[in-house]
Amino acid sequence: MAVLSVSLGVTAASARANPPAETAYSSSTGATATFLYFLTYDGAFRNGAYACNQGSNYNYPAIPITSAENECGVRVWLHEYPNPQDQTSGWAYCVNRGGPHSIPLSRSDPQNIYISKNTSPCP
Repeated sequence: MAVLSVSLGVTAASARANPPAETAYSSSTGATATFLYFLTYDGAFRNGAYACNQGSNYNYPAIPITSAENECGVRVWLHEYPNPQDQTSGWAYCVNRGGPHSIPLSRSDPQNIYISKNTSPCP
């Protein structure tokens, strides 16, 4: 069993509140892994890390979300209501790749985070 050190791409702001790496185990020798996340913050403290699995819905994320970093390479949507209700009602807020991005107060309490498959910038 090989031991992998996995960097989460932690920023200086989040490193103060969170450890900068995780250890993962693999049965493959010489294997490497990179985990990418949509990271959410309440002020200077990270309050959520959501895996960049395209097409995934995360209902009832940690709130409030005052800023976010999008490592996913795709649009990430914050929705007012949990999935599947978010598909037919409520507000939606798009977060571009990169960051940190400030999240407007009126959109800081989403009930769903959706990792899209769309690589285009937000409208």
